Amino acid sequence: MTLRTEPPREQTWAAYPSDAIRILEPHDAPTARCRQRLCQAPIWWGTTVANARRCPFDIMPDGTRTGTSHWRTCRDRPGRKD
Repeated sequence: MTLRTEPPREQTWAAYPSDAIRILEPHDAPTARCRQRLCQAPIWWGTTVANARRCPFDIMPDGTRTGTSHWRTCRDRPGRKD
């Protein structure tokens, strides 16, 4: 399976920094991994501003938590059309 070409995650993080209501500390929301087979990126779970639902958010390679929804950067998101 080939993955579609996307803008670098850094561009997405800069464009959508405020998807989360607030960025939680590791003791409030432990680090996990994306459950999609081809992704496995580090994530943390929080609540979205848009609809107050639970959602995964990205973690940068240096361990910094972002407010960007992981659905924007997941490489193997269900339902994504190539």
